[in-house]
Amino acid sequence: MKLTVKQLSRAAVIAAFYAALCFFLKPLSFGSIQLRVSETLCVLPIFIPEAILGLFIGCVIANLLGGALLIDVILGSITTFTAAVLTRFISKRTDNIYLSLFPPVILNALIVGAYVPFIYSDISQVNPVPIVLFSMLTVGIGQAVVIYLLGIPFSRALKRISF
Repeated sequence: MKLTVKQLSRAAVIAAFYAALCFFLKPLSFGSIQLRVSETLCVLPIFIPEAILGLFIGCVIANLLGGALLIDVILGSITTFTAAVLTRFISKRTDNIYLSLFPPVILNALIVGAYVPFIYSDISQVNPVPIVLFSMLTVGIGQAVVIYLLGIPFSRALKRISF
């Protein structure tokens, strides 16, 4: 996909805004229990395809600036990218915003939730299964709160303006 200057500029602004939100809300954005408000921007691929690139780059920058381990920088960013692609794909096939915004919730819960306990806690001396399941649950709940309670009103506001 070839990006115009306008699209590239939009992607850059999205990336900067995503990273800035994570940086300024760092206590909420990182750790074993997360409420990453910047994930509200995951509604943007519904409206503009360049948001996919912006979200990916923003997540990479946020994780690097947030002091995340390399595994979190890589897997977290790939998860955000994949969720954004799926959000765009689903939104082009349905008008159901709840379904369109499901990928960021489920992918972050399953992928990020699965590795976060290993990088933020020492669980080597205990059975990791309940801890990982709890992490998946808390990451999923955090994502659902941000995506549905903040993202839905944000997307409704975006519908009123023209991109």
